[in-house]
Amino acid sequence: MPNPIPRRRDAVVTRDAILLSARKAFAQAGYDAAGLSEIAAGAGVTVMLINRYFDSKEQLFTEVIAKTLAKTDPQVVIDLLKPLLHQGGDGAPGPT
Repeated sequence: MPNPIPRRRDAVVTRDAILLSARKAFAQAGYDAAGLSEIAAGAGVTVMLINRYFDSKEQLFTEVIAKTLAKTDPQVVIDLLKPLLHQGGDGAPGPT
């Protein structure tokens, strides 16, 4: 019996599936509570495969945010960031 041909993954499709699953997990559970196991299960991959695409959970989160913001109306992003720009480094309101 011949050896089965190994199934190849489409790297772009796999990466996008991981990002979509991560976005859902972070939105539902928050950064701290969202686990890589949950994200992997949602994407149909293993945690080890996530680690091949992303160096850390933080990098995965950063890419989810960047991809989401890239699809967002720039004015919405500005409106969301305005309160942060008016705070000092200690979180207290800064000069207006």
